[in-house]
Formats: sequence, structure tokens, C-alpha cells
Amino acid sequence: MAAARRHCSWLREKNGHVEVVRELLPRGTSAVEVAMNGEVPLFAAAELGHRDVVAALLSHGANVNAQTNAGVTPLYIAACQGHKGIVSALLANGAGVNQADANRATPLFSGRKGIVALLLVYGANVNALDLLGSTPLYLVAMEGHAAVVEELLVRGARHDVRDFHEATSLQSAVQHGHSAVVDLLKSRGAQVETANRGGDIHSSSLSRREWGTSRLSCRYSERGATALHHAANHGDADVVAQLLSLGAACDLAVKGGITALHLAAKNGHTDVVAVLLSHGASVDLVASGATPLYMACENGHASVATALLSYGASVSASNADGTSLLFTATRRGYSDVVSALLEHGMRVNELTERERAASRGYLDVVSALLKHGASVNAAVPNGSTALLAAAESGHKAVVKELVSSGADVNYVGERGATALYIAAQNGYAGVVSELVSRGARVDSANEDGHSPLYAAAGLGHLGVVRVLLKHGASANMSVGGEAALATAANNGKTDVVIELLSHGVVDTAVGGRSVLALFAAVMGDHSDIVDAILTRGAAAIDSTVRDRVTALHSTALYLASYNGHREVVAMLLSNGASVDAVEENGATPLLIAAQNGHTDVVEELMSRGADATVAGMRGTTALHIASRNGRLGVVVVLVSHGANLDAVDARAHINATAASEDTPLHFAPAVGHTDIVELLLAQGTDVNATTASGVTLLIKAVMGGHKDVVRLLLERGANASPMEKGMNPLHFAGDSGHTEVLIALLSHGASIDAVDENRATLLHIGGLTGALLPFFNAATSTVGAYPRGRRAGGDRQGNLARRCFPDVPVASVHRVLSVGCGPTERWLHADAGAKHDGAAAATGAGRVEEHDSPSDGPPADQIIEHKQSGDDSAAGEQESESDDAAPAANWVSELSDDEAVVLALFRGSIGLWTPLRQNWRSEIDSRCTLDEIALLLQHKATLLTNASGADESNRADMLGLLRSALRKVLQAIDSAVATSGGDDGCSESVSLPPLAPK
Repeated sequence: MAAARRHCSWLREKNGHVEVVRELLPRGTSAVEVAMNGEVPLFAAAELGHRDVVAALLSHGANVNAQTNAGVTPLYIAACQGHKGIVSALLANGAGVNQADANRATPLFSGRKGIVALLLVYGANVNALDLLGSTPLYLVAMEGHAAVVEELLVRGARHDVRDFHEATSLQSAVQHGHSAVVDLLKSRGAQVETANRGGDIHSSSLSRREWGTSRLSCRYSERGATALHHAANHGDADVVAQLLSLGAACDLAVKGGITALHLAAKNGHTDVVAVLLSHGASVDLVASGATPLYMACENGHASVATALLSYGASVSASNADGTSLLFTATRRGYSDVVSALLEHGMRVNELTERERAASRGYLDVVSALLKHGASVNAAVPNGSTALLAAAESGHKAVVKELVSSGADVNYVGERGATALYIAAQNGYAGVVSELVSRGARVDSANEDGHSPLYAAAGLGHLGVVRVLLKHGASANMSVGGEAALATAANNGKTDVVIELLSHGVVDTAVGGRSVLALFAAVMGDHSDIVDAILTRGAAAIDSTVRDRVTALHSTALYLASYNGHREVVAMLLSNGASVDAVEENGATPLLIAAQNGHTDVVEELMSRGADATVAGMRGTTALHIASRNGRLGVVVVLVSHGANLDAVDARAHINATAASEDTPLHFAPAVGHTDIVELLLAQGTDVNATTASGVTLLIKAVMGGHKDVVRLLLERGANASPMEKGMNPLHFAGDSGHTEVLIALLSHGASIDAVDENRATLLHIGGLTGALLPFFNAATSTVGAYPRGRRAGGDRQGNLARRCFPDVPVASVHRVLSVGCGPTERWLHADAGAKHDGAAAATGAGRVEEHDSPSDGPPADQIIEHKQSGDDSAAGEQESESDDAAPAANWVSELSDDEAVVLALFRGSIGLWTPLRQNWRSEIDSRCTLDEIALLLQHKATLLTNASGADESNRADMLGLLRSALRKVLQAIDSAVATSGGDDGCSESVSLPPLAPK
């Protein structure tokens, strides 16, 4: 706690919070606590100008003459900073006006106008001398403060006093160009001298300027630095010697433990180092983790290092990171330092020293290390040696030196790489030449099987390739069948390819993957390399163009067509490639180009005589493929070159008895390519053309749900009611739930009452929505029994409703559709006076026996009303929408059980099929959404239908549960419609509000 209080106190004095200081001092916080550098709180407050804090500290007994480690007092620092009020307060409290710091400077040396007069009033010695023999007048003259100079002269300052360099105040003012001060001093009898007694006045004044300024500003740099530190840092050996003779402590350490010897060693001042050592400076003191010798080695000062070593400096010293002296000098290339260390007994015991020197090309360092016994073949943990490091960095001279010293030229390093491989990979032709001339194996491969030539060729190092070929490297040595020529071609290294070809290299498959240079160039679209290979015309290359010899089972022309490289395609064709060469998969260059939509390649192939009637293994021509894939540009090119628009697709499944015989125009509608359909129709193709099985363009488009193609075909005169497999387009659309397609067909004359070969209407197919109401005009009074002849697996959600309830009147279905999913505004009737009494409907057979009105049921003016026609024969007629029509009773009560199930199914099942719960009874009794209940009802209806042999009581029980659930469904529908406020339709994905348990 005490330590925390002291820390808080220190922070408050630094920040000037006088109220906090006054609060802390009476509680036991010391006003004389000393910081690590000797500063007390009073010193900090005086430095930063916190006058009130100074007063508070003084009133609590702070030592007014406390000194830092450098001898600086609060008065001295306040004077330097120009805080006149604090200076006055300190003087009034007994501060020593002539108390000097470690440089023997008194507060008067601050030279501040106003403060000088105040100090003189308190008895400051106007002619005090610091360690350099300077007076306050000398420093003020150097700074050019004429008013302060005059104040000092008036108070008796002597202008003829000379400093350590025998310079006077006048000489200082002259050197720094302060004419006003010069005139003032001359008026007081000062004599101008051309030189001082100690030598050149310029050097004297310059050093004085530096030291004076440094001392006056030392608070802002290295706090506590003495004149000895500054003299050593600047390399003035004479001043250092003089200061030492005057008693300066040579080992006095300041910030970070820095001594004068550290500064001199770091900056390479050998003579200063010698002076300090001769005066007993400690040679192995550590500052910031480093000794003077380490600093000398780190900065390359060999003479300083030698001097320190001669005085016994430890060669085993390292920095804070553990880095040795030798490693530091080696990695920076200081060969003289390395030699000095080795000559003074330092052992070569770090393998990385050699590798580092070699990798950076420090030949002299490498030589020095080898001279003193470094092992030339020693390897670091990753397997690298000095030779491998030098080869990797391309230092030929170092490589030569290492090999001459016995380095193993064929040493295998990490991943099986030799020095030759590494140099070749990095493109150092000179190093490669040196190594092969010293016996390096020219075809030595790494663990991946890559030879030096392979590595150089793939990276385009032409100079290296030439050296290796000159020395007999095998150009056909392959890596899994891929030789140097192939890798150069694959990477687009044209110069290397030409160089290899000029040496007689042949593009030959050599086992493995058999990747040829020609194929590599083709796949990379390197047309200049393709041209270079072809123009040199080796027999193997020519046969490869014509034959399929690669593992890819593709010709070069096929690959170029596949990738859309027109220039390469043209080049291959000009050199004799077969334009209609068939691949093993039955494809041709034209077929693959058409499939991938490379219009320009298709144009090139067609202009070179490609046969557009050639079909692939699936029996499809280029026009078929382009039509199916929506390649409009390709279709245009093929049509312009006379492609057969009526070609049939001969593909067939293995067990099929007849082909599909689709034309190109049948392909486009099936996948919805409107633009291609329009183009082909413009060529005169029959819009009602059929396949052998009777499939028309319209049926293809309908089955895919492509409404835009359907509209286009209908506009061009397509028959809206052709039959295929007993179904017309309307049935296909209804079976797939393509409502917009249904609307398009009905708008162009298709009959909603049309039947298929099993006499099923659109009502049996499913997929009906309220959007079809304008087209509803059924000719029969009931939906009718579900046709048993329909194909297996066709039990869609809508189908189950008709299968379970075959006697539902068509009018009821019409009405249910309009209420459940259709435009509801025509069926709404606002009647504010009507009351929803929630009464049950009639209780006879086929009616809901009771109807419990929910407590939060909708008001009568939001209940859907419906005027039902007099009998079922009028079921197809539209309901009256006149304003004066009498509102019907609650429409829910008018629905039979069967009608209600239809409503529930239409409202809940379309597009919302989810796995049924095993315990459907508990689901009905819990909080379910309307959609979930509808699904459960559908499941239950299926059970009832299939329970013909079940016990009658069990059937009655199940029917009761079903009716109970129906009531909840109907109530929810009421609430949902009321809440929607007359929404213009229903969304298949919207779940109605959950039902409260009964």
C-alpha cells in the first residue's frame, strides 16, 4: 500500500494535481521519496512548472537542495526551464544558488533572461567555472543573448576568462556570428584574437557549442549524461583526458547503464577508448545487454575491438538475446572484427556462422573462418552447408573458395538437392559453371526426380540451360515422362524451348504421364512455342498432332479447341492436324468447341472444313450441343455454315427400344433458351414439329417450366393441346405445378376441362391455385372418381384429396379455391351489422355437427361470404358480385366435411410437405400451425380410405377426430382471412397462426 501511495504521489506531482498532492501529504506520503534516477517529487514539479505543487511540497519538508544522480538540483532545472516563479520560491526557501551539478555548472549557467538577475541578487557567482573552464558569460555569448551578456558584465563578469580550449567569450560570439554580442564585448575592452592558445578557434568553438548545448538540453536527451559522456560520444580524446584528470568518474553509468566506454566503442573512437582504458575503465560492464566489445563488433570497429581485447575483454560475451560476438560480426560481414576475435582465442563453434557468411557472400569472413579451423562440410540441422548457402545466393567467389578448401561439391542437402541443383534452380549461371568445372554431377536429381536442367528450363533460366547443355546434361531425362522441353513449354519459356530444340532435343514421350511439349504449349496457349515446335518438324511431333498418343487421349487440336485458343487451332490446322479427328470418347474438335461456347474456334474449324453433321457417342451434333447449352453465337455460326436444322438426336439408353430423335430445336425449349428457339424458328423450322414419340417443342418447354419459351411458341402458332403419352401440355404443367405456364396455355385456347387418356382433368392432376379461377368452367358436376389408370407414384398432395373424396361437387372445389387461394376481394362482403354467432351447421350426415366459436373469433364484417348457386349444375358459373347481393350465412357452416378437407388441403399442403409425426392425434391436440394440421388431415384421410375392412367403431372414432380437427382448421382460416384484411392471394410458403388447444 505504501508503495502504491508513493507511485500515486509521483504521478500527481508530474501531472500537477495540487489538490491530490495536498490530500496525500498529510496521510503519510513522503515529500522526499527518490526515483530510480535520483529525482525527488520536488524536482519533477520544478521541471514541469507546477508552482502550487512546489509550494505544497516545500511546506511539507521537501529538501530544497536535493540532487539527482547527475547532481542537478530543483533550482538548476527550474532555471534551465525558465520557471521564474518557482526559482524565486526555491531561493526564498534556502535553495543553494551556487550548488553545482556533476559538470560543475551552477544555476547561473542556465543563461535565462530575468532568472539571471534573480540569481545574482541571491549571490550567484558570476565568474563560476564548469569542468570545461567555461563561465556563464561564455555560454550566454555563444547563444547570442545580448541582454543577458550585458546583465552579467554589469554584475562583474570577466570577458577575458579562457576555457579549456583557451577560447574567450568574444571568440565564441565571433564564431557563431552574434554581432550584437561582439560589439557589446568589444565596448567593454575585449580583444579579438585570431587563434586561441590551444589550437584552432573553429574546432574549439564547435566542440564548445556542442557540449554547451548538450549540457543545457540534457534534460531532453540522456538525462544525467556528464561532460565525460558527451566528450566520449563525440570522440574528443583530449577533453576526455582533461576531464579524467579533473576527477571525472570514467565508469559513471547513465540511462541503461551506458558508460563513456560504451559510447566510445559504439562510435569507433579508438583513441578515446585507449584513454578510458588507460584510466582504468571497466572493460566488461553491460549496458542494455551489451558490453563495449559487443558494441564494437556489432558496428564493425575492428581497432576498438582489438584495443578492448588487449585489455582483457571477454570473447565469450553475448547480447541479451544470446547472440555471440562472432556471429554478430559474421552476419554483418566484418571480416577484420572476425579475424581479431579469432586471433584472440575465440573458438569457431557455431555452424550457422559459416552458413551465414557464405549466404551473404562475405568472402573475407569465410576465408577467416576457414583459416581458423572452421569445418567446410559441417551442416546445420536442416542439412544445409556453407556451399549450399553460397550456391543458393549466387556467390561464385565464395563457392570457389569453399570448393578449393575441400567442400563436397556433390553433397546432398535437404530434399535431395545438391549445390548444382540449387544454383540452377535460382538461375546463377556463373555458379553452375564453377560447380560443373569442379566435378559436380550434371544430371544429379533431387528427391522429386528433377534434374538441374529440368529446374532451370521450367523457370526460364536460359544462361543456366546453355551451361548445362554445354557440359552434357541429358535433355530427355524425364520426371514421370515430362522432360525439360515439356516443362519449359508448359511455363511459356520460349527462349529455353528454342535453345533445347536447337540442341536436337526431340519432343518424345518418355513413359509416365507422357506429357509432350507440344501439348503443354497448346494447353497453355503459348502460340509462339507451338510454332517453334511445329516449324522444327520432328517426326514424333507431327505424328502426335495426327494421333492420340497421350494419356489424355486427346489430340493437340482437341485440347486447343477445348480451351478456346483460336490462334493455336489455326496454327495446328495449317500444319496438317485433322480437323475432324475423333477422340476415344467420340468427340471432335468442333463438338467440344461448340459445347464450351468458343464461337471464334467454331468459326475457324468450320472455315477449315469441319463436318457439322458428325455426331458424338450420344448421337448429338454440334448444333444439338450448342442449342442445349445456350451457345447462341455458336448456333449462329453453324447455321450460317449450313448446319442441318432437322438432324435428329440418335442417342439411346441401353435398354431403350427407340431413339428420342430430338432435333436441335427440341433441345433449346427443353432448357429454356428463348433466343436460340427464336433464331431456329426464323430459319423456317416447323413450330409443331414432333419427335417419333410425338413430343412437340411446346411440350418440351412446358415440362421444363420455361414460360417465356412457351409464350414464344404459342405466339408463333404452336398447338396448345397436343397429346403425348396420353397427356397434353396442360396436364404436364399442372402435374409440375407451373402456374404461369398453365395461365399462358389457357390464355391461348387450352381447355381447362381437357382430359388425358385416363379421362383425368386438370382437377385430378393437382397444382390448382386461385390464379386459375378466371379460366375455370368445368363441364361436369363433380370432380369424379380418381382414375385408377394413372401411373404409379403420381399421388401428389392434391391428388390425395380427389382420391379420398371423389364425390366433392365441382362447385365446392371452385368455391374453396376462390376462398382459400384466389383473389379474395371479390368474395369479401362488408356488413357491419352482421353478427358472428358461431352457431353450428346442420347436424345431418356429411355436415359438421357442431362449430365452437373461438372466444377471439373474427367479427362478422371480416368473415368471408359466398353466394352459392342454386344447384350443382351451375357450379361452373361465376358468383354474383353485385353490391345488392344478400350476404350468405357464415360460409364455414355451409361446407360439407368433404369440402372442408379440400379447403384444408389446398390451404395447407401445396409446397409445404414435411415429414408426418407418428403420433398424429397428439399433434392435433397441441399447438399446430394450419399447414401442419392440413398435412395430418391428409394423412388421416388416406387411413380412412384404406380402412374399408376396419372395425366400424374404429372408423367412427377416427371420423370424429377428423371432424374435431376440421373445426380447428376452419376457425383458423376465419381468423387468418380476417387478419389479412382481404389479401389478394395466398402464399404457398406462409404458415397461418398457430391454433390454441381445444
